This record gives sequence, structure tokens and C-alpha cells, in this order.
Amino acid sequence: MKNLKNVELYLVIDREICDSLNRNMVDVAKEAVESGIDLIQYRDKVSSEEEYQLKAAELLSVCKEHGVPFLVNDYVEVAKNINADGIHVGQSDVTPDKIRSYINREDFIIGYSAHNFEEIEKAIGFDVTYFNIGPIFHTKTKRHLTEFIGTEFITEVKNRYPGKVFTTMGGINSSNIYDVIFAGADRSAVVTAIINSKDSIKNNIIELKNIIKKAKGDR
Repeated sequence: MKNLKNVELYLVIDREICDSLNRNMVDVAKEAVESGIDLIQYRDKVSSEEEYQLKAAELLSVCKEHGVPFLVNDYVEVAKNINADGIHVGQSDVTPDKIRSYINREDFIIGYSAHNFEEIEKAIGFDVTYFNIGPIFHTKTKRHLTEFIGTEFITEVKNRYPGKVFTTMGGINSSNIYDVIFAGADRSAVVTAIINSKDSIKNNIIELKNIIKKAKGDR
């Protein structure tokens, strides 16, 4: 599991997005794991750490029932307390080397956000499980980021760092995920492309995974 070899579609359950769409996060997780999602990360920038841990434990239980890896976002103590499968952190969070020494588990997943080649080099130096590049396209979930890096950046990353595991994120949906995968990505993380209220979560996951399969076959 640590190398994410079988992870192609990665769902970020974001509390603010779920609330805005009147979606219950646990219900979202249940439908997602039953519909073939490969990994779930829980992102919540509004709850207290105590509230976050309670909800994270609930979501982890749902994921464990279906053997789906579950990552927390930012909260190292929560990840350790609930025995999560891993954590995703950004540039301003606790560094991966400190996390690795604190949570001494060989199979513990550490993901790290990177927006340029300098940050990717940092990620590789930290020996993270994967680094996440983005935003690939414009996204409303990262309001502070006004620029996106595009699919050509994906191809350059793939060529510069052969064999390195990375995910892609930011504005990715059924209309453009083909381009993301065809450009060289092996997996993608999405938020609203799965949990939006226009269609069922199951249908969204099936559609996205079919497109991923086709793009990999075409490249």
C-alpha cells in the first residue's frame, strides 16, 4: 500500500465543500468506498482539532471496512491517535522527516504538496511516499492560489523524476482528467468532481475511473 501502486482515483473529503453542497461527510465516504474509490483524505480547515479527530475516526472506520487507505490532513497527533494510514501535509506544516520520526511505522503514508520544482526537490529530499502537484487547473477549493500549472508541467515532472510517485490535484473533473492522465499522471485527487450534487457519487467515480483507464491505454 505504501507505494500507492493501485491508487488511481483519490477523494479529498472537504468539510466546507460538503457543507456547501449539503452532503454528510460520512455518507460521502460510505458511498465512495462502496463505489471503488482508491483512497480518501479528510480535509477540514474549520473544525477544532478535537472535532476533527472525532470525525476522522468515524471516516477511518468506514474506510477500514472496505480496505481503503485513509489519510488525515495536517494533524500529526490525530493521525497517530487514531492510527490512520497516513497524512497529507503542505509547505507550512510539520516537515515529513519530523512526522516520520514521530510516527515510526514503515507503512505510514506521507503525502506532501508541491507547486514548483523547488518544492518537488524538497519532497524528494524528505523521502515522502508521494508528492502532490497542483493546482493543475483553476480551482475554487484553493482560493489563495490564483495561478495553475497546467498539464505540460505534469509531463515535465514525469520526465524529470521517472519512477517517483506523485498525485495531481486542482480543478480536475470529468472534462479534463483525460488530459491529466494522458500527460503522464498515474493518479489524480479530486473533490467536487465526486461530491457535487448534480449526480450520484457512484456514477461520478465510475465515469472518472473509466476515463483514467482510457487515457492510460491511449498514451
